[in-house]
Amino acid sequence: MLNYPKFDFKEKLSQEQVDFLITHPLISLIDVLMEYIDVDGTSLRKYNRKIFDPLKIKKSLPDQNPLGHSSIMIWANILQRYKYNETNFEDYDLWLRLTADGHHLAKLNSPLHLYRIHESSITGKASEKKLHFLKQSKAKFMYLKNEIIKKHRWSWFNTKVCFFMLRDYFLYFYKRLKN
Repeated sequence: MLNYPKFDFKEKLSQEQVDFLITHPLISLIDVLMEYIDVDGTSLRKYNRKIFDPLKIKKSLPDQNPLGHSSIMIWANILQRYKYNETNFEDYDLWLRLTADGHHLAKLNSPLHLYRIHESSITGKASEKKLHFLKQSKAKFMYLKNEIIKKHRWSWFNTKVCFFMLRDYFLYFYKRLKN
């Protein structure tokens, strides 16, 4: 068993998020800046370090997932109205549905969440990285299927999700044909 350095950011993480949600009642979900660290606790990089305000998050969501999963805080009364759809990216699907329903998502510019990456973690596996965009595109497809077929709802936001989904599939298959 590996002996990891211990970090205790939990109280600070939760309190800053609670304070933000209380002072910004129009925000439904808050995330924090996630910092990837190695097995020794050394900083590797920050995850989506330039996307914080609700408008930038909404603009980037059709293309990519700028939010972490393990570092979000959401109002319970909002989350209770949604269930996770089984995809490879349940969190991403939820962020898309929240945004489509008019909820505002934000992120604090504080690296309060440390995410350890090692060779056996899913994030650290090279094979997982290769399939990342394909899995993310599948989540977009499942989201769009629900929006269009079940809810009969089309919007400019959904058009952008569709565009980026098709782009991702095209790039994935183009790279496979090229190799």
